[in-house]
Amino acid sequence: MQQKAQFIGTLLHDPDLVILDEPFSGLDPINAQALKDTVIELKQRGKTVIFSTHMMDNAERICDSVCIIARGEKVLDGRVADVKAEHGVRNVALALDGGPRDAVMAALADRTLVSKYDDQNQYFEIELAPGADAQDLLQRVVRGGASLRRFELIQPSLHQIFLDRVGAEHVEPGMSGHG
Repeated sequence: MQQKAQFIGTLLHDPDLVILDEPFSGLDPINAQALKDTVIELKQRGKTVIFSTHMMDNAERICDSVCIIARGEKVLDGRVADVKAEHGVRNVALALDGGPRDAVMAALADRTLVSKYDDQNQYFEIELAPGADAQDLLQRVVRGGASLRRFELIQPSLHQIFLDRVGAEHVEPGMSGHG
């Protein structure tokens, strides 16, 4: 409640520049959405909003530009679209339409085809190996008998770019959500 009151008090004077430190920390989904909407409205009114966050999905949805800092050093900065484009389209979103996962799992095990992947049961985010072709992955999965609901080349998320550039090994214990 105090966080909300401070935020409202900040906006009463209609400042041209708003600086927020971890504004989404501790907010429930309803208040987080209200804050996102308010920040977007401020941007639309020509205000400059600077905020720090560890929540890359919020930065990706709200920000025009980002600067990633790790261990006190700037790792990268630029417009979100440019940062994502610079990291290429080496990722595939694949969703099964039910059925067995065997064909997908066999393809994912091939390190000449896949560098790494995130397995979310019937949905996979896959990073192609250097030199691999997404069409080869698609053919292999379909020939193996998988029924697909989605197969799409996607840009990496800011979260993935952060992990790639900073390295998961440099995330402080307890900060990654994985212990």
